[in-house]
This record gives sequence, C-alpha cells and structure tokens, in this order.
Amino acid sequence: MNDRSVISLLAGQLSIFIGMVVLAIDLPMAFAQFPIVHAIFPSADAEVPIKSWQSVGPFFFDKRELATANAKTLPVGFGRDYLRNFGFSEQSVDATEFLEATREKSKLGVDVRFGNRVIHANPENNILQLSVADDSLNYAVGYVATIIESPQDQEIAIAAGVDDNMRLWLNHELLFADRNDSYHGLSKFQRIIGAKLKKGNNFLLVKVGNLEDDWELIVTMYRHKRALELARDNAVNPILVSSVVTTGEELELRNDLLPPQSPVEYRIFDSFHKLVESAISDYHGRGLKHNLRGLKANRLYFCTVSVDGRRIERPFYYGDLDAAYTRFSHEVDMFAEASDFVRVDLHAQLARLRHLLLPVNRRSEFWDQKVVASIAEVQANLAAMRKGDATFRHAPGTHLRGYRATVDDQVQHYWIHIPSKALHAGNPLPLVIVLPYIAGKRPFLESYFLAAFDETESYKILGDEYGFAVLQVWARGDYMGGTALATSDIFDALNAVRRDYRIDSNRIYLLGYCEGGRQALLLAERFPGRFAAVATEGPTTDMHIDSPWSRYSSPINAIENLLDTPIFITHDEADTTPFQDSVTFSSRCQKAGVKITLIRRHGDGGDHGFDQNPMAVKRSLFAFFQAKRLIAQHSKTVPANPAESRFGVGRGPIEDAFGSPALIVEGTLGTADEHAVVHAVVNELCSEWREAYFVDCPIKRDVDSTDADIQNYNLVIVGDGGTNSVIKRISDRLPVRSSLGHLSLAGKTYNGAQLGYEFIARNPLNTRKYVVIIGMNRWLPIKGWELYPTRDGVYDYIVFDLHGTSSRVEDEGYFETF
Repeated sequence: MNDRSVISLLAGQLSIFIGMVVLAIDLPMAFAQFPIVHAIFPSADAEVPIKSWQSVGPFFFDKRELATANAKTLPVGFGRDYLRNFGFSEQSVDATEFLEATREKSKLGVDVRFGNRVIHANPENNILQLSVADDSLNYAVGYVATIIESPQDQEIAIAAGVDDNMRLWLNHELLFADRNDSYHGLSKFQRIIGAKLKKGNNFLLVKVGNLEDDWELIVTMYRHKRALELARDNAVNPILVSSVVTTGEELELRNDLLPPQSPVEYRIFDSFHKLVESAISDYHGRGLKHNLRGLKANRLYFCTVSVDGRRIERPFYYGDLDAAYTRFSHEVDMFAEASDFVRVDLHAQLARLRHLLLPVNRRSEFWDQKVVASIAEVQANLAAMRKGDATFRHAPGTHLRGYRATVDDQVQHYWIHIPSKALHAGNPLPLVIVLPYIAGKRPFLESYFLAAFDETESYKILGDEYGFAVLQVWARGDYMGGTALATSDIFDALNAVRRDYRIDSNRIYLLGYCEGGRQALLLAERFPGRFAAVATEGPTTDMHIDSPWSRYSSPINAIENLLDTPIFITHDEADTTPFQDSVTFSSRCQKAGVKITLIRRHGDGGDHGFDQNPMAVKRSLFAFFQAKRLIAQHSKTVPANPAESRFGVGRGPIEDAFGSPALIVEGTLGTADEHAVVHAVVNELCSEWREAYFVDCPIKRDVDSTDADIQNYNLVIVGDGGTNSVIKRISDRLPVRSSLGHLSLAGKTYNGAQLGYEFIARNPLNTRKYVVIIGMNRWLPIKGWELYPTRDGVYDYIVFDLHGTSSRVEDEGYFETF
C-alpha cells in the first residue's frame, strides 16, 4: 500500500470518527450524556460554576413583539414557550424530554442552525458564549439545561448573569423571571437567587434571550450562607421583588436569600421612620405578598426585615411616580431664593429623577432601585433645606451635586458619597476621586456612571467601610481624558466638594479603570504633590502612537514624576487592555524608584470590565489607600504647570487654551459674504461644543469684546485682520500671513485656493493668556470643516485644505519657538 493510499484510508477513518462524534452529540437519550455538575462545596467560600450544558435552540422572534401592549404578560418574544413546538412545556420538561426536542421530531421548519447538543463554557472564565456580535442571532431565544447532583438536601445561592434576558427553573419550579427586555452587558452577579436542592439529581433549566450583539450566560452556585453577602455586594435587593409598587398592588417580599428555618419579622416605616405596620412570618416558600391598603399612596416607605439578629432595610415607593416628581418640582420651586449652588444641586437631583421616569428608561437594569434611591435623595435634601442651607450642604449620604465650570461658566455635575459615621467623627475626610472611563456620549445625569447602580452602590459600601468620601466626576464625558478641559473639570468638582465638606488635603486619592486609570496616572504625574496615592484596574499606560501628543498622554513617559506617589495596579492577564503594558510600566517604575504594586489576575475572562469578583477588585483598590498620606515632594519632580515644558521650548497644544476660562470671539468686519462665512464657522464651533458637552459655550462678537475679556479669558478668535477687529490689533505679532492662493504659518508656506488654519499663541495683549486663531486665506462658503479644538486640538497648529466637499488636513505640528 503506497503512502497516498495510507493517507486516503486515514482520512476516511477520521471522517467516520468526526461523523460519529457529531452523531453522538445530536442523538437523544441513551446515546448522549446529559451534563452533570456536582454541588459539593469544599469550603465556606467555595463556588461551583456550571461549565457544561445541554442546549436546545436557537428560536427567533420579531423584535416588534417586544413593543406589543402587555408584552411582558403575553406569550410573545421572550415570553413564548418554544418547547411547545416539540410537545413539551418549560414548566414540566425533564432531562429525558429535553433530549427529545430535536429537529427530526419538530417538523416545524426550525432554523438551520437549530440543534440539541452539549455546549461548554469557556474553561478560563466559565462564560457560556452563545454568540459574539453575530447579527444573525439577534432577537433569539435558547434553552440550556444541566443536572445538579447533590449529596444531600441543601440550600444554595445561585449567581447568574446574562446578556440579555433569562428565566430559570429548578425541578420545575420557576425561581426567576427576568423583567428586562433591554440590552445590558454581562456581569457575574446580576441575579442572586436562593434555591433548595434535594438529595440526588436536580434538573436546572435556563431560558436565555438575546436582543443584539453578544449573547452570553454565566451561572455559579454557592453555599446559601453567602446569599446576603453576595446580594449586598452586587446591589441585588434581598427582600423586595420590586421597589416600586403601583397603587392598589401588593408589596412582593422575597425570602429566598434569608436564612432558612428562622422566623422573619417584617416592618414598614414611613419616610420619617415611624412604624406603620409589622408582621412575623415563618413562611419559607419563595416569597410573600403584603397588602398595602393601609398605606397612603404616593409616598416613600422603608421595609425592614429582622432575622437571626440582623436588620436589613430597603426603601420602596407606593403609588404614582409622576405624582412624586410633580410634588418635588413644586417644593424645589419654593427655594428659588436659595444660593446658586444649592439650586444647582436640587435641580440636578430633580433632572435625574425626570430622566429615570422616561418610558424608555423604565426598562433598564436596577430601574426600580435607581428611581426609589432618587426619590429618597430628593426627599431627604428637601427636608434638609427646610432646616437651612448649611444642613443641606453638610449632609451625609449620597448626593448628586453640581458646580459652574471655570472654563465656560456652565453647570456640570458630580456624584458624591459622604459616610455618615466618618463625617460625624468630626475629622477631615479622606477622599477617593473616581475618574471616568469611556462609556457613551451622554450628559453625566443620564450617563452610565449613574446607570451602573451596582457600581455606585459598591462605592457607597466601601466608602462607609473605609471611612472615605467618594467622588465620581464626569470630566466632559466620552472623550480621551487628560486634556486641559477635563483636568479643569476635575479640580472644579474637587473644589465644590471642599466647599461643602472638610476634606483631608493629605489624603486625596485617584482611582480609575482603563481610560480612567490613564487619567489617574497622568493627573498624578502632572500635579505632583497633590495626591497621596493612585490605584487603577487595567489602566492604559501606553498609547503606542509615535507622536509628541501621544507620548505626552502616555503615563509611561513621565514615570519619574511619581517618585513620591505610591501606585497600585490590578490587571487581568487576558484583558483587552494589554496586561504586558502594565508589566512594562511596573518594571520601569521600579527602576526609577517609584513605589508600585502590580497584581496579576488570572481567569477573569479577558472581557474588558468583566470581573469574577468585582467587589473584591474594588476592595483591593480601597484597601491600598489605607494609611497612605502625602509625603514630601521629591526634588526631581516637574514644574507645577507641566504645560510649560510640553514639547521642547514650544507652547500649546491648541486644547491647552481650554484649561481656564475661554471665550469665542466672532469677527464682524469685512463684506457681508465674508461675515456670513465667519458666522458659519462660529456656529460649527458652538454646535460641536453643545454636541460634545450638552451645554452652550461662551461667545461674543468682536465689537462687544472688552479689555476685561482680554484680561480674563483665553480667546478663540474666528477671522483675520480683515474680518475681526481683535485680530486686527495683534496681527503683526502673530505667526501667520495669508493671501489669495498662499498661506505662511510659523515659517512654513502652503499653496492653495482655499486654505484654513487654527493655531495657538500667547495673546500679545496679555501674555498670561492664550489666543486660538481660526481663519482662512480666502473667506468662501465651505462644507465639512469639522473643528473640535477642545478634544482634537492636540497640535500647536493645523492647516486644512478646504477645497471640495470636506476638509482635509494639509499639515499639523508643533512650534519650536514663537
């Protein structure tokens, strides 16, 4: 037999083997091994992940079904029982029947991708990945099941996370039905569910629904004794099914997370914590319903549970939410004479509540808890205001507040948690500043930083635990941080907090994730001697772009400025932000004498932002801050104003003009046609500002500008010597000359019929301030000149070719001298 024959025979045998494997996976009953997981917990903290599942699906539905009236109660979308296609039911199907749900039996024209097979979670992170950004699997439902083998009757806690929707049955009992019908990403502890296993085999069925993009599931078992701890750490309400109860409905109490076999005392208090009702129950089923007919509608209440010497309290609202907003609006109006910053704070809280009450937002994760927390905050602050501004300003607890930004005098907002115990101790408070990561272009009050209720709750818990105030800032949203405008906003927020609370200047810390970690490291480098320590998770330390701006914006290039600032980095080795970058950063820090701790995590999964134990990661950051205080500044640190040494002997870049008060000055000279073009450019700048920051930018015409403006503002001047009177005064001292067909800027000459330019220079009329000049060599109507100087102005100058339907960058760079 020749070599070719041998190869052919082996290939044939391999094909038969592969065919047998596929057949074994798809054949039902005796020919398939149903996945089994053993509920054995070797220690009190042990977890048992479910890694293998029998899968049936996918099934598809029209996304319009989700908009159907009463969609949550009708058999449409996620609510349809797709197992009925095979003669079974979600409520009663067992493992044997589940294996019989096959394509051959169906005869219903199911999708070609349909299958009944064993599938496995990622062995590193236990995430069952049903699809990754696959549009063909949008608006789909599937079923996964496994056998849980238990050595005895036992109570357990199930942690489950899903992207996007889930229902879960154990031994035919529905333990959880997800109310979510909107997109959310995967986290490990989205749902904490108490369950009881019988000795022997237990059938676990999970119905998994997908809206768009990724489709994932993770399910893990714990001993029941950890249920309340897991719920607390992950913002899961352990005693209420919903924190919002419509008038006439019953309050649904859950007791599946409470210690079993113990009598439970339920109490309901009004908003003044006066007892309204109480009852003792020894019922140990899945939940109870309590009639609220004796309560006044449209009020905030608190439900408390006392069991085994522990007291758990959660707020709930009974009645019409819109009525609460209307009442609060009237009460806020009563304080129209209050100070500006108090009115800013009250209107911030009211705006947040109004946003939560929009119909589209009532579908979001943790919505009921978020809206009730918002109501509780507004109500508490109004009560404080009745006692005076000082009571309001110095109140403990969690608050949305605001300030007027230095740069544009527009209202910006922040989130602050002040631990009550630490505040009442009377000592200055340590402060953790949480810097933002990239999370979507929304104003802060509508942003992910507040929508991520589980994250803000964890900051509250850790703030109370460690005695730290915690400040979350926005720094102008979803753009690369570290710019002058973002830095100005951070210090504005810090100053606003200091206005209301005694902050310990020797114990101010920076914390950030990913992009927020980069900002934290940059801020510590650029302002040495201001921050006592920096703790980050998966930070971007090197932008890996060979340009002066990128080098300046990469923390790895200014490590020597951290000599007196302890650094902590925790990083998953499979993170999409390269772990090796943190290794390199840490190594260079050690060589430079910087005190740095690098924690290498393994098995979190590599999905950026996914943690196997998110609270443990956050706790490690806060623990690092303990006892850290400012130390004497090292003699080799950079000047307090690092802009003075940015790119050699040059100045800038353009965005640096927006680190202090800025004013756009529109030229009004020249012909009507020229002024129309200048006006269009100014409109573009103003539109960009509003689109990026959701507020208006300061603007004046040249004829209205004053000497005070020159003294107080960096001027963004649109025009040239012939179209703007301010430029006319200083044109001979600026590094630009233009004529028809030509442009000279900083010693370089450019040819073009229609060239545009922007550059930064010291203001000749006030060298403590900047001017940013935006002009053309010929003022003709243009299309597509997109000017974003506050976030894209990373050069000292930019020259554009404006001829055609869109602008094109002709040249960009940095001045060597002015």
